Amino acid sequence: MLVSNGCAYAVLQRNGSVETWGNARCADSSQVASEISANVVSVFGEGGRFAATKADGSVILWPKSPEQAADLKLTEALSSRKVKSVTMGVRHITVLKTDGSVYVWRLPLAESGIVPEDQLKSGVKTVVSNGVALAALKDDGSVVAFGYASAGGDASKVADKLKSGVVTVKPTSLGFIALKSDGSAVLWGNWQHSSELPEVVNALSSGVVDIFAAESNGFAALKKDGSVFSWEVSYDGTIPKTIVHIQPAPSSDVVRVFSNDWSFAALMADGSVKTWTARESADFGGDSSSVSQQLKSDVVDIIPGVRSYVAIKKDGSVVPWGAYGTEGFTDVAPKMTSPVASVYSGDDRFVAHLTDGRSFLWGSSVYAGAARELPIGTYLVSSNYGSIVGVDGNGNVFGSGDERYGSDPYCDAIPAYIKL
Repeated sequence: MLVSNGCAYAVLQRNGSVETWGNARCADSSQVASEISANVVSVFGEGGRFAATKADGSVILWPKSPEQAADLKLTEALSSRKVKSVTMGVRHITVLKTDGSVYVWRLPLAESGIVPEDQLKSGVKTVVSNGVALAALKDDGSVVAFGYASAGGDASKVADKLKSGVVTVKPTSLGFIALKSDGSAVLWGNWQHSSELPEVVNALSSGVVDIFAAESNGFAALKKDGSVFSWEVSYDGTIPKTIVHIQPAPSSDVVRVFSNDWSFAALMADGSVKTWTARESADFGGDSSSVSQQLKSDVVDIIPGVRSYVAIKKDGSVVPWGAYGTEGFTDVAPKMTSPVASVYSGDDRFVAHLTDGRSFLWGSSVYAGAARELPIGTYLVSSNYGSIVGVDGNGNVFGSGDERYGSDPYCDAIPAYIKL
């Protein structure tokens, strides 16, 4: 397992120990070195911090700072219960335990509100975060929202709709959208009043089978008739500037919808792709006119980046479009002579793993260097803003980019054997 927290990396090895490297501010594990030297089963990273779950059910957090030391005694707090999952955000770390209870560690934050501990003692199934607010979905179909009030931590205006029947919750930067078992959808957050617009009310009242959210506050609802209703809202919560309604053509319903931070892409039943922007930046994947001919048929999957996409076609070829995601592709495309088996996406950098065992990198060249072929047998890849690193078939770690973010100069110190 290889993860990034945004400015550093952590690798979980076969012996259950963890090694970290990258920006010293984000990678320093010296205070927990003995605790992560054995029996670690999983590692998470976000917002410049790491969290490791251990075989005894405890959680270890790092880097630590003096003012946080008292709050980071999670080993004792969680030692009696096994950990199911860890959710990390800019302002919090939330631990969901196997008994359905939730433990929240958070930094002080204006408007962050009070964690409703009584409602989080049992019955929690999943927890989702948008970085500063959280939504806990419980076994009874109810939702408990908390955190930064204006970003979705306050769901009081839709509380009645969240008491039961919720099956999934999706986050975006300023709120959440929930899908209910009756086919309706519920929004709350900074732009909540946009859900009162007649067009939105009508679209979300029934017949919704799936929901999608872009980081930039764009939304899409896949309807049971194969159509898609999509809308965007401004950061101040004002009326949507764009409403998109994709009607299904004969034998060509929408089968899946994908989103990056700024746009959406719909995969149609006939293998074609339709794209649209979630905001005003069409070049962030919402405008696919430059590759429209290649997206007319035979697409089987779409891999989103941050501002771009890559489509995988039936013959194993790939089609990238959007900002930064196409950089260097023409340099490696002629060498990709075998079908693509899978594609990794991170920060608008893509790695295509071919069926012959070779891997190729292209995409945003900011810090991370030029497009090229990667070591044979590459199977683990992770990236952050300033670098990209991977693990080859022999367990050797390699990287490229700005050394401050964990590129090559730091990789020489990493042991060779990595736990898959």
